[in-house]
Amino acid sequence: MSKTSSARTQPRADWSIRPRGRWSASALAALAVAAAAGIGHEVGVSWVWPLVIAFLAALATFFGGQDAAPSALAYKLVFWLGACGWMTWGLAFGVLDAITLGVLGVGALAAALWAPVLTRPPKPRPSVTGALHNDQVLGGKLARRHVALAADWAARIRRVARLRVTIEEIIT
Repeated sequence: MSKTSSARTQPRADWSIRPRGRWSASALAALAVAAAAGIGHEVGVSWVWPLVIAFLAALATFFGGQDAAPSALAYKLVFWLGACGWMTWGLAFGVLDAITLGVLGVGALAAALWAPVLTRPPKPRPSVTGALHNDQVLGGKLARRHVALAADWAARIRRVARLRVTIEEIIT
């Protein structure tokens, strides 16, 4: 005899620490910075290290994000500088203070609130099909005689690789 259950099965809770959105990402980042600063303060790590990390993170953000919108680059730079500045304070003076933890909370809240505004993708550039439709030169690089060839290659790439591309220059 088989048992049948009339109760629905509840979805299992996912306890992984992978961020699921801007709120959890900000909370996890704040917890990670607080834990690193607290442990570093107890072990005796110099307060200079977060400044070095901030400098390297700013360089990596700037040179690694050349395709990002300027607002997204500014958001990431401010995020890194704020987190490393707070960590410098935490390493120098400790983190078990209400004002210090409050400042971290306000920073995490600000990062979560400003994330959708400042990390928008850049505005799309005119596409080859738009250049064909408007019969104009795309970006000053694509000559009118190459527009049809660029549209053909863009259609091929979209069909084969399922990627939307913008062909800005044809070198002959």
